Amino acid sequence: LPDLRRVEDYRPSLTSVVLDRHGRLIAEFYEEKRRLVPVGEIPRTTQLAFVASEDKSFFEHGGIDYSSILRAAIANLMGGGIKQGASTITQQTVKSLLLSPERTFRRKIREMILARQLEDYLTKDEILYLYMNQIYFGHGAWGIGQAARDYFGKDVKDLTVGESALLAGLPQRPSDYSPYRDPGSAERRRLYVLRRMRDDGFIDAATYQEAVDNPPVIREHADEEDLGQAEHFSELVRRHLFDEIGGDAVLQDGLIIETTLDLELQKACLLYTSDAADE
Repeated sequence: LPDLRRVEDYRPSLTSVVLDRHGRLIAEFYEEKRRLVPVGEIPRTTQLAFVASEDKSFFEHGGIDYSSILRAAIANLMGGGIKQGASTITQQTVKSLLLSPERTFRRKIREMILARQLEDYLTKDEILYLYMNQIYFGHGAWGIGQAARDYFGKDVKDLTVGESALLAGLPQRPSDYSPYRDPGSAERRRLYVLRRMRDDGFIDAATYQEAVDNPPVIREHADEEDLGQAEHFSELVRRHLFDEIGGDAVLQDGLIIETTLDLELQKACLLYTSDAADE
C-alpha cells in the first residue's frame, strides 16, 4: 500500500500568476489550473454542500459507509449494472491522491483499506481540505478556489449557499452538469443538493427557500478581461523563466511573478496601434 505520509506533504500543481508593475494580473502559467485554499477560508456551508452531495454520513463514518455500499449494491443488482457508487469523500480522496484510476476489485479493496487508515491519520477537516482542493470542476478548474473564481468571479470565502450547492453538484459529472454547457441540468443538480442540505439538517427551511429563489449568476472574474493584453511580453517572461528555473517550477509551483510592464500603458499602445491600422 502507498505511504500515507505522502498526503501530509500535499503539494498539488498550482497556477503561477504574472503581474504588471501595479500588481494586476496579465497572464497565468499552469498544468492544472488551481488556487490552493486553506480549509479555514472555506465557508462551513460550502463544506456542508459537498458533504450533502457526496457523502452525508461523512462526519459519522470511519472512512467507509457500509449502509451506502449495501444500498448501491441493491440498486445495481436491480438495475442490471452499475447505477450507483458508494465511495465516501475519504475514499475519493484516497483514490485521487494515492491510487490509480483503474476500475478493478484490487484497487477498490486498497482504496477501502487506505480510507480507514486515513481517517485515523487525519482529522475530518484535513480530509475535506484535501478533497476540496483536489477535485475537478470542469472547464479546466481544479479545486474549490479555482472553481469559485471561474464560475462566479469571486473568492471562496464569499460563496453563497446557492453558489456552493451548484459547485458541489459538479464533481460527479462536470461535463453533464456544467452551467455553461447545460444550464438546465446544472440548476436541477443544484436544487437536488439544496434539498439534501435541508433534509440532512445542514440548512434551515428559510435558507433553503432563499437559495432556491435566487439562482446564482455565472460570471468570469474581473481579472480575466486583462488576460491576453500582453501576450508577447508574457511569452518572453515564460521563456526566460523556463531557462532560468525550469518548466516544472513555472507550471506547477504557484509562483507570483512580478514584472515591469504597465498594463494601462500596454492597453494604450494596443489602442493606438489598432487606430493606426484602421487609418
